[in-house]
Amino acid sequence: MTGSPTITILGSYSGRNAGDAAILFQIAEDFAREAPESLLLVPTTHTRFIQSHFDPDRVRAIRVMPWDLSVRALGWPLVRCIKRSHLVLITDGILFDIHLYNPLFNFMPAIGLAAFLCRRWGIPLVGYNVGAGPFTTPSGRRLARYICQSCDHIYAREEDTKRLLLDIGTPEDKLTVTADSVFALKGTAADVGARVLSELAPEWEGPWVGLNVTSYLGTWLRVGLDRPTIIKKLAAAADNLLQRLPVRLAVVTTQIMDIAFAKEMMEAMTCKDRTVLVTNERLNPRELLSVLSVLELFFGMRLHSLILATAAGTVGIGIVYAPKVRSFMDLMGLKDYCIELVDFEPDSFCQLALKAWSERDRLRESVHRRQEELSQSALSTRKLVAENYWGENA
Repeated sequence: MTGSPTITILGSYSGRNAGDAAILFQIAEDFAREAPESLLLVPTTHTRFIQSHFDPDRVRAIRVMPWDLSVRALGWPLVRCIKRSHLVLITDGILFDIHLYNPLFNFMPAIGLAAFLCRRWGIPLVGYNVGAGPFTTPSGRRLARYICQSCDHIYAREEDTKRLLLDIGTPEDKLTVTADSVFALKGTAADVGARVLSELAPEWEGPWVGLNVTSYLGTWLRVGLDRPTIIKKLAAAADNLLQRLPVRLAVVTTQIMDIAFAKEMMEAMTCKDRTVLVTNERLNPRELLSVLSVLELFFGMRLHSLILATAAGTVGIGIVYAPKVRSFMDLMGLKDYCIELVDFEPDSFCQLALKAWSERDRLRESVHRRQEELSQSALSTRKLVAENYWGENA
């Protein structure tokens, strides 16, 4: 592949989720460095997000709306993207079979169409920064197997994804484990984060800790935890923390759908006057990363809130609402510093938080070393793809 390659990027890139947006920020950076003449085509329901954050000569939003003959990514715009592409990338954690037959929620039908078209037209299909699972149905496993077998290669972002893809029948020689692209993301200047917090709490000059919460619970938790109970427990845990430590709390959302949940939790707190809300509705991923870099500790539910904190050099303590969060904490060597949401109690959370606070300097050094390794691993993906598709090996 020579000249100016056109590359279709398949993922959930509406801008509503800071983790997904961070992946796209880093992928755009990857190809700006490895293929400066490339054009990235990004199917999205929110074209304004792409248009406001990326150079239109380098990253182009492809609208996928019903009047474009598309049900989210599944439709005519996707066909047109692939037809004009030299390479198609499957990115992010969009291979799973929850609500498989609802293309408004699940991307696998669209990716299956992309796999078919790539086979038919001889266009390379590559998994890039892929997370997968769960696959709970026979039809989901079959479709995932077809997609994976259609790929030239799949760069998985963790060992759990590799094991799952092997289990559904993906040939092992198609799989390489690297790391999530977001580990390599760089923030804006650190004073941007300090300025954001200062504007929200101008009277406070002391240390900050952060908390990320999500309302996205029922899909992953197979237990009877209702929203009011979770909110009450999280609010009590945050109050306990603020009563025991000389800090202020930044509640950081990384998904717009979580903002209402975060506000409910804050309203239920006794110490709400020592708490501020920082949202990805206001800040882009690089700016969020700069805010996270100011924090002494970060307690996160969503996976990419923890990865962003790690990229910022801040110790992330996991509140495990999904298996991927547990896997991340194990990856970071911090499996003793996470708490299962199904077992969540304010007192046990506070004990874990106090332990992490007392050991934060040591933990920060350990996280920094591991982040450097994972950043290099993430960057290796772009080098491998570049070598295979427009380098000497192409």
